Amino acid sequence: MKEAVEIYRSSLSNSGNAMLKDIVFRGDKNKLPGYTLNIIQELEADSLKKTRHIPDFKRKTRAKGSYTEDKSSFISTIGFYLLIGAVILIPVLGCIKFFELISSLFSN
Repeated sequence: MKEAVEIYRSSLSNSGNAMLKDIVFRGDKNKLPGYTLNIIQELEADSLKKTRHIPDFKRKTRAKGSYTEDKSSFISTIGFYLLIGAVILIPVLGCIKFFELISSLFSN
């Protein structure tokens, strides 16, 4: 496991900022065990030192089970299919009328 952690750290050039962005921890840091809290604080210190910024991730506020379907996406889907149908149908109808015109010219 230690070897995997070292490979991960070296792949990100030991950048605390990049590691914090990968972790995306949204919980309460104070509830973490001491060793884990120490690691997070070291990453934040490294990020602050190198980039003068510590990534701040907000807690999710959406409650479970309160998902709503977006009505506009359904309407836009129908509109998209109608547009595709019109793009296909207009040339087909144009060809039919063109052949009717040609046949009426030569039938007289």
